[in-house]
Amino acid sequence: MERVTLRAAAKLNLTLDITGVRPDGYHLLRMVMQSVGVYDTLTLQKAPEISLEAAELASPQNLAWKAAAAFFARTGISGGVRITLEKSIPAQAGMGGGSADAAGVLAGLNLLCGAKLPAAALREIGASVGADVPYCITGGTALVEGIGERVTPLPPMKGGAFAILKPEWGISTVEAYRAYDRDPHPAHPDAGALSRDLAEGNLGALAPNMANVLEAASGRQPEIEALRQLLLQNGALAARMTGSGSAVYGVFPDMEGAERCAAALGREGLAAFAAEPVRQGVEILSAE
Repeated sequence: MERVTLRAAAKLNLTLDITGVRPDGYHLLRMVMQSVGVYDTLTLQKAPEISLEAAELASPQNLAWKAAAAFFARTGISGGVRITLEKSIPAQAGMGGGSADAAGVLAGLNLLCGAKLPAAALREIGASVGADVPYCITGGTALVEGIGERVTPLPPMKGGAFAILKPEWGISTVEAYRAYDRDPHPAHPDAGALSRDLAEGNLGALAPNMANVLEAASGRQPEIEALRQLLLQNGALAARMTGSGSAVYGVFPDMEGAERCAAALGREGLAAFAAEPVRQGVEILSAE
């Protein structure tokens, strides 16, 4: 095998809670996460060394590059990989684009190199690259805890779709967490109740538990709230910021409603698109 092509799914945070801070400063998290049908496409080809072709930051600082380096260091396999990356997941959105790319590289290299590492080992390598990488390797509907390394699959989301708004501005993840640390008094989500409602398809009950404690710390709360209201006014059952932002999404009963909302907001000049929930983080498209 010389080449693998795959696609890596974006994620949305249906909840994001902070349960504490470790002595080393890392925040302890409890999140319900959902993969959605917005994908980056990666092609991995055997090569003498690691290289990356991408429209942005094609350097060792890119998470895809870091994932490849971590894989070869962990397995002791010699050689490298040429990574070609086509981005569709928006950057600085809180949708896990970089983490999805890293997850795709790990899963792809595992196949390309015949390493046959179990998913748990790939998640362990992923945790050394980024907090969301272990989840993105598995994908689907899951409870994520610790600093991202503990991933517990949940029953798949039953029905529903999302309309997603990505404003032009971004939000600094580091600054959002620092602001939270200064005043950590938000309403905390009930991840257990939300998980049950997702599994039962009770989408109308999601709103009270679909909280993100970083919204108030984002520094953009008025703008985030305005985007939430636009989604609700256009038929969303619930709306929330994902991750540390800046994307805001609304939950709809079906794809038709999500697409109708995205089209309406797009006519107002907003960057809006619709996506369905999907059940895996990485999908192999071809291997040759």
